[in-house]
Amino acid sequence: MKTWAGIREPPPLMALPKEPQRSPAEAKLPFEYGWGPSRRRAPCDILWGDVIPQACCFGRLPVSMKLREALQIVHRPVRDQGPSYPVHLVTGFEPLHLSTFLAAHLRQRLEAQVGDRAIELRTGLFGDLGGNWRRALQEEANAPVVAVLEWSDLHPALGWREASFVSKWDEDTALADVAARLQGWLGILHSASRRRILSLPALPLPPWVERGLDGQYPAFSLELHAIVQQFARDAARAGVRVARPVIGVPWDPAKHMATGFPYTLEFADRLAGLLADLLIPAPPVKGLITDLDNTLWHGVVGDDGPEGVHWDLDHQARAHGWWQQFLAALSAQGILIAIASRNDPGPVGEALGRSDLLVPAASFYPVEVHWEDKASSIERIAKAWNIGLDGIVFVDDNPIELDMVRRALPSVECVQFPSGNAAAVAAMIERLRARFAKEEVREEDRLRHQPSPPGCDRKERRRTCRIVRGTACLAGRPLAPGSSEAAAIASARID
Repeated sequence: MKTWAGIREPPPLMALPKEPQRSPAEAKLPFEYGWGPSRRRAPCDILWGDVIPQACCFGRLPVSMKLREALQIVHRPVRDQGPSYPVHLVTGFEPLHLSTFLAAHLRQRLEAQVGDRAIELRTGLFGDLGGNWRRALQEEANAPVVAVLEWSDLHPALGWREASFVSKWDEDTALADVAARLQGWLGILHSASRRRILSLPALPLPPWVERGLDGQYPAFSLELHAIVQQFARDAARAGVRVARPVIGVPWDPAKHMATGFPYTLEFADRLAGLLADLLIPAPPVKGLITDLDNTLWHGVVGDDGPEGVHWDLDHQARAHGWWQQFLAALSAQGILIAIASRNDPGPVGEALGRSDLLVPAASFYPVEVHWEDKASSIERIAKAWNIGLDGIVFVDDNPIELDMVRRALPSVECVQFPSGNAAAVAAMIERLRARFAKEEVREEDRLRHQPSPPGCDRKERRRTCRIVRGTACLAGRPLAPGSSEAAAIASARID
């Protein structure tokens, strides 16, 4: 039975959830969340009982493209008439399958955003990463540059193949050589203005370098990593997009010794997908609409009262505190956030006025609290924001409410809040962080972070909080208080 991140996969006879129907908005999402075309759900989206792999939350997820599939994508005829997309792939090793996977992922992303384009991937000389980097950045064409570093590029004694040409070496001299080489490359990066992507070494260091007790970090290894991290930090400050580490086993010793290509196919695919995401990021969404009960807070404010809903450790509701702090961070980045809740406005107003709320209540605009259907609320919020529905994410713990919004507004991206499962909440927040990610916060984003939109007075803010008493709606038609549909919604909310 296979394992992943220390979690055993379910036995083959266990029935996994079927592939859900994705909305047009969800179909555009990056591959690593398993939401793209022809992708199965990632392990984070599959609950095995109540267990979710922790590593899913903060890394690349193991959703693989096969080499055959990548070759088919790369070699199929180009359907749209347009210029090719040139990219420099700078490595010191033989890029081989990494270049194939990168071209395939880039073509998929271009097709989703601007149309089908041929990928013109330019590589350099084997064993000359510095020279390849310099030649790529000195070309007149403003093509982006992707550099994938490995330890052998920094010093031959750190390479599994290259160390055979080193008769003797000492740690202090090697560290000085690595620091000098990286400093020279940093100067090259500073001189270029085009898009630059950097991937840090992923292969294990050879055992003649990793001296020390089993499980111990040797001082040399720590110093070496510190030099590389400082280089990555300075490169990021110079505008280089530094890739996060990729989850998975990177090294294929047999392939590395035979061909000079060091990676396993699965790792090469994940690395290529990550690099493609950094080269052609998905357009960020502009606004997030959240539910309240069992989403913004734990509990039902209409039943438990304003003081009976929680988001703290003492009441085992810290995951809802995470959600509030994440919303506060989004608002600080200029992301629009609003509330759409089927609730009584009185208790909601008191709960939002609590001093221990971790997101400023003034950050929410508009606030739609009433008993009408949420699809109508989302349409009014989009109108107030003056953005399209395809730029909105709606988060709710109630699957029935989400289904009604999907049916009425298929372009809205709907996400279920996994109330009661802290690991799943952390994974969801990490996915949404990527959806709303911005490379920098601009002045217009800071203006958007103001408590009220420019020109909006308090009277206008009060008007946006719609109050409809004693009425529930489903798909635009009233529901009787005791009807089966109303009971189903109430039951789903309680669950």
